Amino acid sequence: MTRKVYLRPTGLVPADRSLGPSDYSGLLPLCGNGPFDFTALEIIRRDGKAVARKLVALGEVWESGTRADYLEADDVLDRLTRPRRRLAGLDMTRTQIMGVVNVTPDSFSDGGQLADAKAAIAHGLRLVEEGASILDIGGESTRPGSDPIPVAEELKRVIPVSEGLAAKTDAVLSIDTRKAEVMRRAADSGASILNDVSALSYDPQALETAADLGLPVILMHALGDSKTMQADPRYDDVLTDVYDYLETRIAAAEAAGIARPRKRPASPATS
Repeated sequence: MTRKVYLRPTGLVPADRSLGPSDYSGLLPLCGNGPFDFTALEIIRRDGKAVARKLVALGEVWESGTRADYLEADDVLDRLTRPRRRLAGLDMTRTQIMGVVNVTPDSFSDGGQLADAKAAIAHGLRLVEEGASILDIGGESTRPGSDPIPVAEELKRVIPVSEGLAAKTDAVLSIDTRKAEVMRRAADSGASILNDVSALSYDPQALETAADLGLPVILMHALGDSKTMQADPRYDDVLTDVYDYLETRIAAAEAAGIARPRKRPASPATS
């Protein structure tokens, strides 16, 4: 791989939006309009398998007067400080809780507890009462060692739950699936977010389907598939390896026509 520079914000402090621009020399807003600012950066430089890390206070960066040359990743810093847009109608300037509704007999956390639609719907409604703003519905276990299931079986598990919850709550529904057909049917039944543990790489039709549906997509990382993911997994550097993987999947999603907003939203005057 070519030499790369990565940035990790650290030194988080509660944001004070009463500060003026001149007061921001030692901190920057994380996500622009979120509840935290950061005061330092871990600068990670990678050249092949060689990785070097250095912690730098923001004040040192600004004093240098050569931010772009010094960091070699000014575009990344811009994305870290950019205000976040709403996701499926949700305000991303505050914490949003996702409740998990596993309609599976073999999930690693609660397999078998929600084996029928009635129990799964009741569970989802309880999660909303307890503060969840998103309900993530999954019908195929992705625990280590699990086997894939047919599309028809997955649809049989999740669609009645999605339909039932859509009729009973205003919470945003997310479908946890790797399969294009399940994405389509779930969207028709009320799902507003696609959540794919394979980052749209498992099903050859997933990228096209996600682009056609136009719904927000959650791209996740897994090393191999569920059956093999714990068979001697290896990383050269797990943090940057996962970052690079997700970066390539974002590029694949954009190439398939899944839009990522490019225009920066207007920043608050105080930031």
